[in-house]
Amino acid sequence: MVLWDYLISVIIPVFNGEKYIQECFDSIINQTLGIENIEVIVVDDSSTDNSVEIINQYVEKYESFKLIKQEPNQGSGPARNLGLKYVTSDYVTYMDCDDYISLDAYEKALEIFKNDSDVDLIMYKWEEFDDNGLLNRYDIAKESLKKHKILTDINESPELIFATYVYIKVYAKRLFPYLVFPPLSYQDNIASARIMINANKIYITEDICCYYRQRNDSVSKEVSARNYLNILIAAKQVLDLRDSSSDKFYNVLSFLALKLTYHSIYYICQKLGFTLKEGEVVYAELKNYPKFFSREILKEYQEIFPNYLQCSEQTLWDIDDLDYYEYVVKNRCQKTISDLNNQKNTLVNKNTELSRQNDAKVNKINKLKNKNLNLAAKKKKLSKKNKKIKRKE
Repeated sequence: MVLWDYLISVIIPVFNGEKYIQECFDSIINQTLGIENIEVIVVDDSSTDNSVEIINQYVEKYESFKLIKQEPNQGSGPARNLGLKYVTSDYVTYMDCDDYISLDAYEKALEIFKNDSDVDLIMYKWEEFDDNGLLNRYDIAKESLKKHKILTDINESPELIFATYVYIKVYAKRLFPYLVFPPLSYQDNIASARIMINANKIYITEDICCYYRQRNDSVSKEVSARNYLNILIAAKQVLDLRDSSSDKFYNVLSFLALKLTYHSIYYICQKLGFTLKEGEVVYAELKNYPKFFSREILKEYQEIFPNYLQCSEQTLWDIDDLDYYEYVVKNRCQKTISDLNNQKNTLVNKNTELSRQNDAKVNKINKLKNKNLNLAAKKKKLSKKNKKIKRKE
């Protein structure tokens, strides 16, 4: 077997990804850096489809592909943790098995590290797509990643704390100890937060892009109490990190935890697919969260990120004061009533405007009738005058 000193490692968790992994793998094989320089660590999370057979085809063809099996199925977080144990290069990145990346991504990333030895984290932009093409969805962190910048402190660009996706970053070896992913969904958040507050120098480049596939069968798309409880767990992990870290990161970590908390608030207040029974479970856990945030933090959040919370400020404080069904009535029924009243007022205003327009048309018709009567009278006079002239002749 030929052994290479790999320049960069890519960890790819796979669970039942047979439909997409070839496109993902091919975007790595065709990298301008050369596949011989890229260590590809594929962690199969107990797939039940033909994923392993496809992976083995690449393992047999390319020396740089490694297949690691994780049993039983544990999720992408533990798969990433397992993959990191096999990394032999000084730089690592991640991909999901249904995504792909721009073909010169790793060559450009390594060039950045080579030119500045202080850089230990590279971040780059992403684009979302589905079977119909690119999705132009606005995201404050996504927009920030489209502009080149270099940071020595995440507080210099606090919106980047929301750029939690693990696959939009390349990590230098110094950061490997912070790449620990919990087993639940939404585990990118705590790992990303830990990385960002410990990075010495962050390089943002607009020259690299990861293409993220939106799938309707994604676990994160599921509207369920389990999903929103996992989001709250992620928020608590970030809060614990906040409380154990330097005060300089207190606000920015609070912002991330607040945004995650509001995802679950939105589930109860507005989310389609909400059910009372499951919402009750989420609300019981939400009761623990208002105490973690001050009004000052919320005020600063709204000053820096106006309109970037899904519900009003009051929806957070109401959790302390209202029981579950009072909360639902206030934030769902009252909103519905308010929406209906707004629709009613809109219809009343529209009816008033139509009545005004109708009155104006009636007035115009009446004026035309009067004008027509005047013309008829004039015509009659002229007719009489004409008869008199004829008699005289």
